[in-house]
Amino acid sequence: MSEKQRQLYIITSDYGEDDNKACFAISLALTAKLMGIEVDIYLGGPGVKLASTNCKIKTCAEGLKSAQEYIAEFIQNKGRVFVCQTCYSKYFKIKNINVINKRLIEGAVCAGLGALVEMSLNSKVFTF
Repeated sequence: MSEKQRQLYIITSDYGEDDNKACFAISLALTAKLMGIEVDIYLGGPGVKLASTNCKIKTCAEGLKSAQEYIAEFIQNKGRVFVCQTCYSKYFKIKNINVINKRLIEGAVCAGLGALVEMSLNSKVFTF
């Protein structure tokens, strides 16, 4: 097998747009992580809702976990989840980064576009 390159999954979908797209992206990122590949997830647009403690838990498909359960497992396996601060502010009407960070699921952190650009420089990038 060839050398494993870091991967970055940019997820801008949430349950309101396409139930399966967000779940597929998160479970794909988790699968890569479990295969020993360094993976980061960056949530933007309505995808930031997936990292909110207020996100309604919903299963991806019958018999599967919810997106939040997949994200939690991803973080437990040392995966990094970044949340677009501007997007979160837009969807939840909160501007203070300290308040935003308190409302994110454990292990997720706010990051700006500069962080996204930096992460993408040395990664294979997948967008959903």
